[in-house]
Amino acid sequence: MGSGGGQGAAPAAASVSIAGFKFAPRTVRVATGGTVTFTNADRASHTATAVQGAPASFDTGRLKRGASKPVKLTKAGTYAYVCAFHPYMKGAVVVSG
Repeated sequence: MGSGGGQGAAPAAASVSIAGFKFAPRTVRVATGGTVTFTNADRASHTATAVQGAPASFDTGRLKRGASKPVKLTKAGTYAYVCAFHPYMKGAVVVSG
């Protein structure tokens, strides 16, 4: 379901599932210009929203159950993000390359 840590070049794409009020995996890696697809498998609506201080802004908007949204990241760095509705839900995307 995406790529966590590990060695080697970062992949061009990763997936994050939202279930049980958690992002899984919590941290993914993609190459610069890569895409992370967020998919909501929870009953509640969620977002994946970059926090202030991230290299660039992103927000999936409200994802209802079963909905997915790809986010393309063109700037290297670590993007911390939260669910705007449930800010205790946290994750990160590491963009490199």
